Amino acid sequence: VSDWSMELINTHVATMVRLHNSSKKECSGIAINNLFEAKIDFRLKNDPEVLQDKIILALIKKLIDKVKKVQDNFSDLKMLSFIHGDLHTGNILVDHNRVQYVDWEEARYDDYALDLAGLLLSQPINTELYFDAYQKAAQPDSSLATRVIIWLLYKDLSFLLHKKWESLSPSTRTIHQSTQE
Repeated sequence: VSDWSMELINTHVATMVRLHNSSKKECSGIAINNLFEAKIDFRLKNDPEVLQDKIILALIKKLIDKVKKVQDNFSDLKMLSFIHGDLHTGNILVDHNRVQYVDWEEARYDDYALDLAGLLLSQPINTELYFDAYQKAAQPDSSLATRVIIWLLYKDLSFLLHKKWESLSPSTRTIHQSTQE
């Protein structure tokens, strides 16, 4: 999809809301801070060279500080939704304005804001129309925008750390290649 019409946004959102409402699982919140720290710990254990970059370290510190400020938006979650987990334009098929998702290997119970963030990363789309359509089709969620932003930051950090790992000399990174994410 290269042109997201309002009709297509609504069709996609309706499909996504059906998925997210199809099955729920109780939870006692998500410790989003732990996910950021786990990502960093993984690199410390497997590719410490990646974290020797002063700019990356400064960025990580700022991200963790930001995440701590909005942790309540995640710890207040009472239900996890069944999500696609890798929702980007490459995994969305459209035929005559009918939307289907493919590549379900990352499907799981999690925060549905992850699926919204996935599309925002992969496709320029009118964010306001997208969020409004989702909020109209789903239950109102006052923390959705904040959670999507944090998931975007998490995905961006993951991408940045992976790209930094790729930039290392092959002789350095092959030592840890078997443990890459």
